[in-house]
Amino acid sequence: MENKIQYISNKPIGEDSFIGKSHDNIANSIAEHIMDESHPMKVIGLEGEWGSGKSNIIEIIKNKLNSTHYVYIYDSWGHQEDSQRRAFLEEMTEELEENNLLTKKTQYKNINGKTLNISWQEKIKFLLARKKETNKKTIPKLSIGLILIGLIVVLTPILALISQLIGNNPQENIIVKILFSSSVVILAIVSFIIYTFYKKFIHKNKEWANLSSFFYLYKGKELENTTFEILSDLEPSVKEFKNWIRSISSGLKDKQLLIVYDNMDRLPPKKVEEIWSSIHTFFAEEQYDKIHIIIPFDRKHLQKAFEYEENTSQIDEFINKTFSLIYRVTPPILTDWKNYFHIKYHEAFKNSEDEELPLVVSIFDRLKERFTPRDIIVFLNEIVSYKKIWKDEIPLRYIALFVLSKESILEDTHKNILDNNYLKTTDELFSKDKELQNYISALVFNVPVYQAYQVLLIRDLELTLRDEEDALDINELANNIHFIEILEVVIESNNIVLDKAIKVLANLDKEKLQGENKEKRLEYIWNLLVTKQLKNDITMLYFNEDYQNLLLNSSSESKIKLLGFLTEQFNNLKEINGKDYYECFNELDGFIKKEAIEFNLQDNIKEIKVENDVFLDYLQTAGKDYETYKLTTAYEKIDTFVENKIPGEIKNLHLVDLSNILSECDFQNTKKKIETIITSNQLTKDNFYQLLSIYKSISEDKPLAQIVTMPNLYQLLEKVTEEDLGFYDLVALRIKYSNQYRHNTCSAQPQLWQDRLIDTLELNDEKTVKEVAKQIEYYISYGDLLLLSITWQKPLLKEVCKDLVFHRYSGMRRMDIKESLKNFENIKTSLDISEEDLLNSFERWTKFAKDEITQENIQEVITDYEFYNYSVSISLNLTEYINKTIEAFINSLEQESLIEEWNDNSSYIYNTLHIFMKQNKIKKLPDNVFNALKEILVQISKSETVLSEENSIWSFFIDNADKKKLTPTIKDIRDYFIRENNIDCAKFQFFEKLFREIGDLNDKSGDVTRTIFTKIISSDDCLNIILGNEKFYSEIINAAGDDAENFKDIFLNKFKVDNENTKLKIFAKKINVNVEEKKETK
Repeated sequence: MENKIQYISNKPIGEDSFIGKSHDNIANSIAEHIMDESHPMKVIGLEGEWGSGKSNIIEIIKNKLNSTHYVYIYDSWGHQEDSQRRAFLEEMTEELEENNLLTKKTQYKNINGKTLNISWQEKIKFLLARKKETNKKTIPKLSIGLILIGLIVVLTPILALISQLIGNNPQENIIVKILFSSSVVILAIVSFIIYTFYKKFIHKNKEWANLSSFFYLYKGKELENTTFEILSDLEPSVKEFKNWIRSISSGLKDKQLLIVYDNMDRLPPKKVEEIWSSIHTFFAEEQYDKIHIIIPFDRKHLQKAFEYEENTSQIDEFINKTFSLIYRVTPPILTDWKNYFHIKYHEAFKNSEDEELPLVVSIFDRLKERFTPRDIIVFLNEIVSYKKIWKDEIPLRYIALFVLSKESILEDTHKNILDNNYLKTTDELFSKDKELQNYISALVFNVPVYQAYQVLLIRDLELTLRDEEDALDINELANNIHFIEILEVVIESNNIVLDKAIKVLANLDKEKLQGENKEKRLEYIWNLLVTKQLKNDITMLYFNEDYQNLLLNSSSESKIKLLGFLTEQFNNLKEINGKDYYECFNELDGFIKKEAIEFNLQDNIKEIKVENDVFLDYLQTAGKDYETYKLTTAYEKIDTFVENKIPGEIKNLHLVDLSNILSECDFQNTKKKIETIITSNQLTKDNFYQLLSIYKSISEDKPLAQIVTMPNLYQLLEKVTEEDLGFYDLVALRIKYSNQYRHNTCSAQPQLWQDRLIDTLELNDEKTVKEVAKQIEYYISYGDLLLLSITWQKPLLKEVCKDLVFHRYSGMRRMDIKESLKNFENIKTSLDISEEDLLNSFERWTKFAKDEITQENIQEVITDYEFYNYSVSISLNLTEYINKTIEAFINSLEQESLIEEWNDNSSYIYNTLHIFMKQNKIKKLPDNVFNALKEILVQISKSETVLSEENSIWSFFIDNADKKKLTPTIKDIRDYFIRENNIDCAKFQFFEKLFREIGDLNDKSGDVTRTIFTKIISSDDCLNIILGNEKFYSEIINAAGDDAENFKDIFLNKFKVDNENTKLKIFAKKINVNVEEKKETK
């Protein structure tokens, strides 16, 4: 396949490959314009973006004008390092001459003003040559060597003559004479030796002088010249340049010249500015007969070069001033560019990649917002390069995607490959492509495709699992489809730091994972981490997040293994901190329960016995839960251990709640020692809080057996402030002593006495109340505190009591339930709380109430019958018991005592019964009360008992009596009144309702009318009762016959007095009394 693909030439071909033929149209228009010599517009602008096809249009024009014009294309980009003016003239002239377009000779005026008829080559040399004029002066100079030789020649004869004059004996002075005569030569030899040593040891070259160098002293320099130069640089001026172009124009023989300044949009801004200045100067302001100019340009490039980006009008004016005419090369339309793309694609790949063509076109279209024909060629050539490298290993679509996206990919290679951020608008083409990351990775890293995902992931995963500073987030890596398998490889290696790997992996978003069985494979990886953990000994008592993450994510089997390992390791640590031991196992236990792991921690923990101090540290944290994790100590020694720490070494011992182990140790020695300190008034500011705290924790009862004495309390209050621990204990003690706290009881001198808590006792803020309430029951019982609130009314005491009504802080409470119930109303009033809240607080003493409150003493305990208004309406175990007890007490009473209390409005029994019956707690009158009532009614009829008040509790009992059972008694009373004929108005009013309801008056209508009605008819009150029940009474009277005559006469007399009374008239009619007839008779 490699032989079938080829690169596409990027050179203009002079053909319009687009369907719309826009390049042809522009070229034709320009050619026609050039051919028309009637117009003066010689400078033509060709506007278009870089790569839009301007050079191709020039090539088309060149073909169209081939017979009439020679097109000289000046590559300004290729000459950007040259002098543009010189390069242009030199290259153009040589090209025209080479193509035999110019005349043989041309005229030239030299520097001296003489006109010469020379060839173009000679003229261009004169025009472009750099000329120099030089004056040279030579000054001869003797060398040192010549001077020395001259001296030797002159001095030697003289010295020889002098030596002849030395001494008379020639034999004796011969040596002296020789030395003197040759002294100059000797001097020369010595000089050479000195020079030689100088060259070796002092001169910078550090070398021995050779003999030939000595002759330099002789030779020296033959001549030393001083030269003076006069330069004349004849670079063509603007005038000469224009003249040269004119001479070119006049020198053209058969064809005219079309000059094209090409590739100007590739130049840097400074070069553009330079060349544009030349173009404007030489061509825009001057016209040449046989020369046209075409200048392709990119408007945006010019704007940038001349810094007109923000002012488009200026660049427009600039361009319009330069060009006579402007043609614009438009971008190809959609069908055009796609057709062009197809043509070039097939040119590059023939038919070998036809299947990939639609996708490649789509990718190019989506990722290239703006492009030119050159962009298409560059793109195709680049994918050809990659295709030659990768052959069939990577499909062309991935290569195309990489070529167009590589800048984005390489900004952050790993992140972008994994997240596919670079896909942009091609996302829908590759969103489900599982091979995408492999191919892109292969292209980025230049490795085989099958290794690409490894190269991408392994190193990154290693860095990520080590939690390196610049490492990628694991969730970014998880986007890779091979993430799981590479993760397995990395985890199985020994290149990970276990704790960091666990932390990083715990942040993995499982939703990002890809592939089949991803959950199981991830679980396997966590199992690998568990296996690695099992090989590492634990040195700290700490159930950290790493262990939690391992347990959360591993399999059930691995969970059990790890939990067993952790339990054993924690158990076997040699050095144990009690607090850490509890917290570690407690967190582990809580985690097991929360995650419902089937592992019994307690069964796997072995019992460990530790020193007393370690155990107390453990107990301080564990509290009541201390037995759970099997840490024990020698309990028989712990009392002595604590005792020996008192009072000087208690430190934080007071923070340990020793009450939790009172079943193991009674702390008798410690308790006695503290009580001795208390009773001997040895508590100080520095130790009282710690000692009281320990004493509280080892005392099973509240209040404490021994409390701070008033003298000691007074001493402590002189020094302890509100900021000190234990201050609120002292306030509680002050409340306990209440008004007993005086100077004499505190052993203080009267003149120095001062109650320092007098202002504190007036406080009622929440903080003070809460703090005091938490401590006060150690010094005074709850019951006594409630009773104290009745007699010693202080705001702080009141609020503390109210707080204790609603809250229980610690340990047991003490209260005498009988005394508290006896003072219930007073306590309620003093605390200003509801009966329900107070009874609720008493509820926990129900057990004691049942033992202590009986029928025999109920009236002594509940002294105020109004209490039963509370008990019958508030449902509690306590009130239920009290209600049952008082009910039983009432039922047990003798009839005689009940009769005696009748009509006593303050009667405890009847008022209580009234409350119970009104609240329907007792449905009917107890039998004993009912029997007493019957007797009472009989006594009332006989005037042996005074009449009860109307609408009183007594009438309530009568109204609520069982009427059926009461009927015989009422009939007897009726018969008694008939027999004795002694009823009066008051008794009639009392018994009237009973007579009407159950007295069966109709049975004895004559007797009743004669002995009862006739006796009471004179009373207006009784008459009104009869009139109010006219139907009932008229029937009885009418049934009485002659026995009613006396009644009727009396009634008629009553009517005569009040004959306008409508009720009397109606009743008269009903009992057959003719009031009108009586009037006439009268």
